[in-house]
Amino acid sequence: MPEPRRDPSKPRRPGHPRAPQQCTVGYGYYPDSHQRIPTLRLRGRWLEQLGFTIGSKLHIRMRNGELVVSLHYQE
Repeated sequence: MPEPRRDPSKPRRPGHPRAPQQCTVGYGYYPDSHQRIPTLRLRGRWLEQLGFTIGSKLHIRMRNGELVVSLHYQE
């Protein structure tokens, strides 16, 4: 039996953004090149909750097969 539709007059409960547990490496291209390169895309409100707001500068390190992404603070 299908679930009843939500009453549009009632406000929606705020959701709780969750970080993904896994993602898939996609591909992109460098400008003027037809060679595919690995690409990661992360998006969601969970990034904002961690302080990764639009326009933030990031510091990315490689460590033991992991990518460590943190906010880049200028001194």
